[in-house]
Amino acid sequence: MTPPDHIGKYVGLNLVGFGAYGSVYKAWDPDLDRYVAIKVMNAQFSQDEGSLARFQDEARFMARVDQHPNVVRVIELGEEERGLYMVMDYYSNGNLENLIRSEGQLSTERTVGFALQIAAGLSSVHDA
Repeated sequence: MTPPDHIGKYVGLNLVGFGAYGSVYKAWDPDLDRYVAIKVMNAQFSQDEGSLARFQDEARFMARVDQHPNVVRVIELGEEERGLYMVMDYYSNGNLENLIRSEGQLSTERTVGFALQIAAGLSSVHDA
């Protein structure tokens, strides 16, 4: 899958993940000189009003809880010819799945630490 040249003002896109509903790209924000993550809805869903509304609701909801250190911050909700996209902070440290693949089984202490961080993030979302 070849990434687009740009999405909005964001350039230098590299695919970092994808699923049935959309794709996530690492991109460069030329205005702020930093990398961001951009979640783009797959084209097949961009014609469905229900899917569009859910995507917008997700972005707006995440924007309400973005003050928690365990919840990714949403920077922008945008639309272009490809459809809707959501711009978020980019974290270069990878994800938990990659960590487990590279390091193997995590210690109990480390696992509990991650579980507590996840629970704190979920709790903040529940409170929003």
